[in-house]
Amino acid sequence: FGLSGQVTMVGRVARAEMPGLYRKAYALVFPSIWPEPLARTTQEAMACSLPVVATPTGGTAELIENEVNGLTFSPENAVELAAQLKRLWLNPAFAAELGQAARCTVEARFDIQLTVSNIEAYCAELARSHGHS
Repeated sequence: FGLSGQVTMVGRVARAEMPGLYRKAYALVFPSIWPEPLARTTQEAMACSLPVVATPTGGTAELIENEVNGLTFSPENAVELAAQLKRLWLNPAFAAELGQAARCTVEARFDIQLTVSNIEAYCAELARSHGHS
């Protein structure tokens, strides 16, 4: 498969160092077996146009659409993970397409103005439904 010397397990990384790691990476592997509610690491990698290979657990399942803006594999399934990584490794254009689609997903869903507007609309609806104007 040819990944020997290409994969780095970095361990715990300070928050301030993450943007530099994203810039150096070819892809993000997020093999969580727990339902991560926010999936912030996945969001950050996607915002950096990195293709993400992840388990569809928790918030990641809400972000990654398999073969559209990332790739998924079953939790604890090393064979599926290897197959997805091989696809990216053998097809850099596909990896780049996934990365661009990932960035578009994050921009569309997590734009600060859209988020603020949605929160304001939700709060206004709550006030109306409880008899406040």
